[in-house]
Amino acid sequence: MLRDLKSFTQEEKKQIHDYCKERWGYYQKMDGAYYPSKHDVKVINDAANHYGISYQDADDIFMEISKAEADQMVKGMSKTQMVNLFDSIIKGNADTPWGQMELKNKKK
Repeated sequence: MLRDLKSFTQEEKKQIHDYCKERWGYYQKMDGAYYPSKHDVKVINDAANHYGISYQDADDIFMEISKAEADQMVKGMSKTQMVNLFDSIIKGNADTPWGQMELKNKKK
C-alpha cells in the first residue's frame, strides 16, 4: 500500500529529493550529459520504486524541495548572477540546442 503524501516529514522528503539527485548523477555519468527527455522519468520512477510511493508523489516531493532550494539559492543574487545561473542550467540540458553546443565544445 502506498503512503499518503501528507504523511512524509520534511526530512523524509529531503531524503527522496537527494536520492533523485543521486540518480540523475548516475544517469548523467552513464550518458555523458543530462537528457531530461531520457532521465527525468527514469529518476522519478527509481525514487517511486525505492520509497514505495507513486510516481506522482515522488515527482511532487522532488518539485516541492527543489522549489524551496531554488528560492533560497536566488535570494540576494544579483541580476548578473541569476543570468549566469540560468545560462548554466540551459547549457546543462543536453536536449536543448545550447546543451548540444556545450557537448560539442567539451569534446574538442
